[in-house]
Amino acid sequence: MLQTYHQRLSLYDIQEKFGASRRTAERTPNAVARSFATQIERFDTPDKIRRWKLKSSIKLVSFTPEEPAKLEKPFKTVLEFDKSVAEV
Repeated sequence: MLQTYHQRLSLYDIQEKFGASRRTAERTPNAVARSFATQIERFDTPDKIRRWKLKSSIKLVSFTPEEPAKLEKPFKTVLEFDKSVAEV
């Protein structure tokens, strides 16, 4: 979520987006910070709302256009196998 947002997120934003409790929203930035300590930016706004943002240079998941296409055939094979096992 932090990677897809171009703006900074507050605890209120996290609560609204996920329907999370206040405490769960408080844990979210802490969990992200433990994994990406050098890649998360924290901002305190003049209205005293703390916001977080992942640095734009971070890439959590990156695919070339060819990579998902390469997965199509193996994925179909797995689905066909599952279907044949279910019919037995």
